[in-house]
Amino acid sequence: MFKCFIGFFLLSTSYLANAETFVVLGTGQDTYHVYDEFGRDSKGYSTLNKEMQLPVGNYVVRLNSYNQPFSIQTGQKTTIQTGTLTVSGIGLDTFYVYDKFANCCGLTNALTNKVINLLPDTYTVRLRGIDQLVKVESGQKTIVQAGLLSVAGIGLDEYKIYDSFNQTNLVNNTTNKWVELFAGDYVVRLNGSWKKTTVKETEKTVLTAGSVFVVGYGLNNYDVFGDAIISSYYSARSTNKEMELFAGNYNISVSYTSSPVTIQEKQRTILKTGLLKVPDTVTNSFNLYDLQNNELGRWLDSKPREMFGGTYKIKEYEGGYFNKSEHTITVVSTDANPPAPITPSTPLIPNTATSTTLPTYNEAVNAGIAKCKADPSVCGISITTNNDGSTAEGMAKCKADPTSCGIVVNVNNDGSTADGISQCKANPSSCGISTTGTTTVTIHATYDFNTGEVYIPMLGVADLFGTEHFYEVYLKQKDKTLDFSVDVSRLKPISK
Repeated sequence: MFKCFIGFFLLSTSYLANAETFVVLGTGQDTYHVYDEFGRDSKGYSTLNKEMQLPVGNYVVRLNSYNQPFSIQTGQKTTIQTGTLTVSGIGLDTFYVYDKFANCCGLTNALTNKVINLLPDTYTVRLRGIDQLVKVESGQKTIVQAGLLSVAGIGLDEYKIYDSFNQTNLVNNTTNKWVELFAGDYVVRLNGSWKKTTVKETEKTVLTAGSVFVVGYGLNNYDVFGDAIISSYYSARSTNKEMELFAGNYNISVSYTSSPVTIQEKQRTILKTGLLKVPDTVTNSFNLYDLQNNELGRWLDSKPREMFGGTYKIKEYEGGYFNKSEHTITVVSTDANPPAPITPSTPLIPNTATSTTLPTYNEAVNAGIAKCKADPSVCGISITTNNDGSTAEGMAKCKADPTSCGIVVNVNNDGSTADGISQCKANPSSCGISTTGTTTVTIHATYDFNTGEVYIPMLGVADLFGTEHFYEVYLKQKDKTLDFSVDVSRLKPISK
């Protein structure tokens, strides 16, 4: 058993001795995974910008479900710099990322205007069924521009967006709501009526609808056709229900009777029907004719029907003949009025999402360095020729509350800007900051009367082995006394 332990120790020591450093740099808190060269056995994982130790050999790194091979060589640190990808927009729709062949399942996805870290390569980006091929380069920001499309109306009906061939339905939405799309040509359908339109990058495209309201009794449907009865059938709806349509000329049909109508943008067009009541003597099916004896249609029963006002003939059908009875009937349109119209409105733009111009990791580090170079004191670097600590008073305030001194820390929420500042604090000369005379940093604890807390920017504490460790400490006051306790949840180790 002892020999086995020694063997394991020697093996582990040998493994570590042959290990080299590997890191994937990027923006944010994404996790990258390392596998063997076949992409099967896991060798570990880490967050972006955090280093791993790997033995010399061949591996596969995986970030956001995308694999890329790499090698670890003796005596060399291996670094892979990611690029970022985003689709500009308002954070309304989701874009999907595939490999360049758009095979099978998506690699990752995000709302427009959100940034994704990707290994350098060529990818397919899909937004609402439309694909674009993009190249992500190391350390670069790739931004794919999108536009906005909506149909202005009363928010009643659904409009449908098709490709430029009017064949593939890409997305549906309610009027007055926006859809994000790549630039290009599209066909938009609204209850069968349609328009061609072009979406441009970063621009808003708005099509405007009108509506028709057929007043009746809610007994029958009205049908919408093109500007001739023989043209395309568009849609149907019960009387007393409104329908949104693009501006144009149409024919509305109710119970085989029809009326031409012109729909105008932002306007409601009203048509009224009446009720055809068949005489009690008609007990069989009958056909409907106009006064010129043009047959309009046939019914198999004698129930009342809604139709447009006018004078018509009905001929009762019995035994294959229409000679049993013939009646001339006048249909009078109802005097009823539809409910008050919904006021057409312009689609509202949702709250704009965060900026698409987030800096890369290196840009954020350099931003921290630039902040320190411009004013070393805001980074905790005191330059005092007289060694009197004269600049130290304001520094404690900046450390306790950086924003009060105009310091923007951690803009990417990944520590990158803070890393640049830490670099300057640890070694000012590495940031091009020259200190003259003796550098003196005096740290003061501060007390907040409102919260009853004491903040200590740096507190040195010795461990059992006599090694001094430094912490950022918050103390909580007990019942307005001189008794304080450490807030362990906010205890933060720091470097001196």
